[in-house]
Amino acid sequence: WSEPENLGQDINTPGDEMFPYVHADGTLYFSSDSHIGLGGLDIFKATKNETARWTVENLRTPINSPEDDFGIVFENDSERGFFSSSRKGRGNDELYSFYMPPLKFNITGVVKDETTDRIA
Repeated sequence: WSEPENLGQDINTPGDEMFPYVHADGTLYFSSDSHIGLGGLDIFKATKNETARWTVENLRTPINSPEDDFGIVFENDSERGFFSSSRKGRGNDELYSFYMPPLKFNITGVVKDETTDRIA
């Protein structure tokens, strides 16, 4: 084991940060009740930017709700997994599964040379 190292103010707040999980791609997921969110605990993802600082993003709905959402895990390196939530259900905290389908884009347009207005 190495000496624990605080991840700094980009991640840690005066509130509670808990349930860390590192995805196979290196993204850090955690729950916080102090970063701007939808409810008590929300799930956030954090990636390091080009200056080695953390960029923190709320996962928004449908992962987060006005209730406590926490403890996300992924199946292998896919965009499928499970998380815990206290949203309205049969009991207190319950498990939910999710799948984030890949985003697909179609781009159309014309490529032209800036000076001759023709394609080389």
